[in-house]
Amino acid sequence: MRNCVRVLEQFLHNCAILWYLIGLLERQQKEVHVKTIMVGTDGSDAATRAAKYALASAKARDAKLVIACVIDWSPYDMLTPDEIEKRSSAKQNEIERAKSKIITPLLASLDAEGVTIDTVIRHGHPTRTLEKLVHEFEVEQVFVGRHGQSRIERALFGSVASNLVQIASVPVTVVP
Repeated sequence: MRNCVRVLEQFLHNCAILWYLIGLLERQQKEVHVKTIMVGTDGSDAATRAAKYALASAKARDAKLVIACVIDWSPYDMLTPDEIEKRSSAKQNEIERAKSKIITPLLASLDAEGVTIDTVIRHGHPTRTLEKLVHEFEVEQVFVGRHGQSRIERALFGSVASNLVQIASVPVTVVP
């Protein structure tokens, strides 16, 4: 009889552990559910491939997709008041050009049925601006394309993809 009681106690103990582990797994699955995915684009073929991967991931996860285009722009140039006025106009022209030459063609190439897509165009340092957008849009994963630069080009000029992998607060998927 004692052996039966011990076996039953051990069985109940193991059931409690199993129940705890199942609950833990369920909580982890809820925490990992990605609601917003972002893709950085510059209009290149690599960025288009990244957008297609990001869209497929958004569809599979029932997530929103944010398409971000960052126009490289330094706020540290020394300018005269006349140049500042022209620069403001030039920034607006660049936003319109990015919308018509990058965002609109990319949207047309994607089969986005069933996915909510937001677009954003900003001026700034591409890597830092993408990281700011991660927080602004509460993004859980970022997709970017890789251009296939040579080692010398990467050493001299850097790479948005590799820099983003280094500073991002969320997972970054680099699409070749």
